[in-house]
Amino acid sequence: ILIDIDRVCRENDIGYSIAYGTLLGAVRHGGFIPWDDDIDIIVSREDYNKMKRIMNDKLNDDHYFVCVEDEKRFSAPLAKVIDKNTVLVQQGHYSDRMDLGIYIDIFTYDFIPNDLEKRNKVYKKSVFLQNLWTFAGNNTDNYNKLIRFARSIANKTSIARRTALHMHKWAEKLDHDSDLMSPLTYGNLVRERNLMEYRDLVDLAEYKFEGHKFLGIRDYDKYLTLWYGDYMKLPPENKRVS
Repeated sequence: ILIDIDRVCRENDIGYSIAYGTLLGAVRHGGFIPWDDDIDIIVSREDYNKMKRIMNDKLNDDHYFVCVEDEKRFSAPLAKVIDKNTVLVQQGHYSDRMDLGIYIDIFTYDFIPNDLEKRNKVYKKSVFLQNLWTFAGNNTDNYNKLIRFARSIANKTSIARRTALHMHKWAEKLDHDSDLMSPLTYGNLVRERNLMEYRDLVDLAEYKFEGHKFLGIRDYDKYLTLWYGDYMKLPPENKRVS
């Protein structure tokens, strides 16, 4: 899937970066972290909008791009590129009314105010909206019966999708005079360590990953340190889990 995404992005001047554990895997292992099982990429809002316009015309026949803005059966705030030849069953994700296959998540970065006080207000709203989406869009067995019942009712409504749509519209309108960006529509780490300078997000280099070359932010040390601390040090064996 990533090979196909990379081809489309390079041919159509779309910037993307492998990120998080995928970037760490490229730097530390030359591919997947041995105990990890997914791939994440990040894009600016501008490039996300380009993806929405062209991806499904350009991807090969085995893959398709899906996002909440374009698919009424889909409610996640993250766009995905999905392998049509696979079927994926995710426990607890009851609100999505369409079949999914194995996918790559696309995290969108939006501008966020330079001013800390204003930024904290944005974080607060982002966390509220994400929690609302999580409550209405997912369900698990980790809660008492009353909460599970309430969530099962919410799962059958359009609350999750409407919340995801609102998140995207709200985030896109934020302070474009800023030089800072953050993922505001999804992520349990919506705080200062997710900040990225716009110039870093668009300054890309190639990284070897499982025998192929993919794009990633050039200043990997700055952000891997921000995300993971001493990222070249392997975790103890009992924490080497997906």
